[in-house]
Amino acid sequence: MSNDGGQAQPKVGGTPAPRSGERRLALAVGAVATIIAGLTIATVFSGFAADATADGLYAALVYLLVGVVFPRLYAIVTAVVAFSVSAIIEFSQLTGLPAALAGVFPPARLVFGTTFVATDLIFYALGAALIAAGDVLVTRLVRRLRDRSGDTSRRP
Repeated sequence: MSNDGGQAQPKVGGTPAPRSGERRLALAVGAVATIIAGLTIATVFSGFAADATADGLYAALVYLLVGVVFPRLYAIVTAVVAFSVSAIIEFSQLTGLPAALAGVFPPARLVFGTTFVATDLIFYALGAALIAAGDVLVTRLVRRLRDRSGDTSRRP
């Protein structure tokens, strides 16, 4: 049992991941960068590649936001949540509700979309998987750097 309120210390390869505060900050910065990249792609580019990239970034943004709120979740759990949220929003487009919302408040189109496209689900899955893989790699890098510097502190 850990002494951090009953929550297990996040682990990658059996050692602690970055501290929660550091992790939250890094994920929040990543979320801002992802928003900027997504808005740039949406306003500057068009076509299948731009749409696919934007879909992947959408799932990555959800991953990052879930990670900010729940920094101790395993990467695979965060990726599944990110894909699930993205898929639920995509399937909600079949109801017409997101399109109606975008008609009343146009910026909602950026969050909820308006038209169901089945291939978007593939790019959500890819985006969630790639960001999870990147998260695990960065976490391992941070762990190795800490091990080399002799910082063995486990405080959150």
